[in-house]
Amino acid sequence: MVMKAKMTVEDLRRDHPNKIPPATLAKFYGKDPQHFRNMLKAGKFPFAIVNQGRRRASYLIPTERFIAWHEGQTGEQGSVLT
Repeated sequence: MVMKAKMTVEDLRRDHPNKIPPATLAKFYGKDPQHFRNMLKAGKFPFAIVNQGRRRASYLIPTERFIAWHEGQTGEQGSVLT
């Protein structure tokens, strides 16, 4: 059985240099994507910009803004959340 390494901040920076999809951040935190989108809509994360349309919401999560917030929350650079 091959164990997959946990996603790091550097992985996010490399794979998503401009903006991060909500499903990717949900995976980063080990959360259900729909639950994570609901948390974004509720304004739980200051790094995200949510535009709620009539039928769908759109999400903008700037990579560097998220990383700065994350590192401020964890006190570590390039940390891996468990």
